[in-house]
Amino acid sequence: MTRTLASLSLLALLSLTFATPAHSASSFDGQMSWIHTDYRLIYDALAADRLDASVARAAEAIAKQSKVLDLSAVPEEQKEHYAHLPQQLVDAATSLAGAKDLAAARSAMKALSRPMAMWVSMSKPDGVEVMYCPMEKASWLQAAGETRNPYVGPNMRSCGQPVGGVAPAEPKHGHDQAHGHHDGMGH
Repeated sequence: MTRTLASLSLLALLSLTFATPAHSASSFDGQMSWIHTDYRLIYDALAADRLDASVARAAEAIAKQSKVLDLSAVPEEQKEHYAHLPQQLVDAATSLAGAKDLAAARSAMKALSRPMAMWVSMSKPDGVEVMYCPMEKASWLQAAGETRNPYVGPNMRSCGQPVGGVAPAEPKHGHDQAHGHHDGMGH
């Protein structure tokens, strides 16, 4: 009996270890999910006004992963949209990896966010929003919830509005719901 239970436990553990998630690593969306993991590390640093070695490492990882993106699993009707995405990611991530200051990193993040936002808009991964800052004329990805703009610094961190992906469950505090503004300055 003990041996049977041990065998069943091992079998259950192996099935969990090798189970195929909804976005497997071999699918395009699965590969993009891995890239998104590194993107989130960069986003978190820039939203906290931080530029350190972790940003360069994450950007280098994105460039490396983007070079081997497999577009063969992309539905035929989306292939044209995604045709240039790998190179756009490589170029933006390479630029970001070489950024010497916060301003350069933020500029490269804008370029990196464009293809990432296209992916989120088309594939709609769970829990990811595309946000837009009209002042910076730039998008970024973040989890639903409090706006954390990675481009503008601490005084205007909440500037931005959701424009795609998963809609937040409730209105964001401190924003004019219709325009995403938190004051009368029109940004």
